[in-house]
Amino acid sequence: MSGEPVLSIGESDSERQWITSSASADVSCVAVAFTHQRVLVKHSKRPDSPLIEYTYAEWEAFLTGVRLGEFDPARHMRT
Repeated sequence: MSGEPVLSIGESDSERQWITSSASADVSCVAVAFTHQRVLVKHSKRPDSPLIEYTYAEWEAFLTGVRLGEFDPARHMRT
C-alpha cells in the first residue's frame, strides 16, 4: 500500500543509498531511497523510524506540488 509504513522491501536499510537534501546540513531531514519500483522515505535522524513507500507516480505528483508551492506552510497558516 502506497504511503503506508513498510517493514522491509528486499534489501536491508543499511544497503540502500539514502539521499538527503544538501540544504538540511545538521538539522533533521527527510531521507529518500529509490528501488526498482518504489520511492522510500524516512526521517534521517531517527534510524528506527518506519519507512514509508510511494510509487514513482505518487512521488512525481508530490514533487510537482512542492515545485508549485502547494506545501508552503505560509499558504496554509491562518492569521
